[in-house]
Amino acid sequence: MRSNMQPTRVIFFGTGNFAVSSLRYMAKDTRYDVMLVVTQPDRPQGRKQEYIPSPVKQAALRLGLEVWQPESIKEAIALARIRSYQPDVMVLASYGKILSQEILDIAPHGILNLHGSLLPQLRGASPIQTAIAQGYQETGVTLMVMDNKMDHGPLLAQQALTLTGKETTPELETLLADIGAELLRKHLQNYLDGTLAAQEQRHHAATFCQRIKKEDGIIDWEKSAVDLERHLRAYTPWPGSYTYWKGKKLTLHKALVSHEQSPLSPGTVYAMPSPSSRGSLAKIAISCGKGSLVVEEVQLEGKKLLPIEAFMRGCPKFVGGILLRAPQ
Repeated sequence: MRSNMQPTRVIFFGTGNFAVSSLRYMAKDTRYDVMLVVTQPDRPQGRKQEYIPSPVKQAALRLGLEVWQPESIKEAIALARIRSYQPDVMVLASYGKILSQEILDIAPHGILNLHGSLLPQLRGASPIQTAIAQGYQETGVTLMVMDNKMDHGPLLAQQALTLTGKETTPELETLLADIGAELLRKHLQNYLDGTLAAQEQRHHAATFCQRIKKEDGIIDWEKSAVDLERHLRAYTPWPGSYTYWKGKKLTLHKALVSHEQSPLSPGTVYAMPSPSSRGSLAKIAISCGKGSLVVEEVQLEGKKLLPIEAFMRGCPKFVGGILLRAPQ
């Protein structure tokens, strides 16, 4: 690091929403000079396949920061550009690309990574979604020094968060993003000053999560309603939790667990009478391997997202239907 009169020179790597709070903090703290923000190129998204800038790019531009979007970070010209800024330290959060050892070695203080789990739990690309899908009662954020293995480097600090069991991925991502920024505020300067030592991870206790694929969103009705409700929350907004009805993709956006065990085959839609009062409208439920899912919001392929009541007005024959894993 430079003299006490000069701010620490920082290059920030990030792409997703998880990184935005940390970038905003780094940009506003006068102890740091964020010289460059490296993020992934704009990608086509949505039904119209419009090119949309990443959340980090949007935030960086609003903050007046220089943005760079290389297709490849491994080429010699990319390495030369990073070296030209002479960073003291680099910070990475939700970047989405693997960095080479050459990049790891550029800054005197290395690269610090914010990871959305309590390492060594859930090393990998989907810690937030996996914590929800697997019903974790606690997760958190880790600030670590990167090495040349995935989420393997020594730890600087962690902060835990107790889960309510109701969070969706965007909601949990927002909570963890703010924790990440707070970890930087509390601990980055101590690390740079040499008063905070990194601690080796308990590698024998490591667990892993995989990069999410589109087909991971397919609903397996043989699973329990508890597991499938977690699936809905974990895979919101992408890839979504979806099934097929009459050959069309049907995405479930919101549902509740019922422990009522239907005698119907898993994937069968049925009307569940409301126990509250005589004459009340029945709830629409789907039989699962254990229990049932009570549907609240759905979206049929090519149509708008609708409350189940509105959907039923247009599709009254939904009750009695069989939901499948693939179109037929």
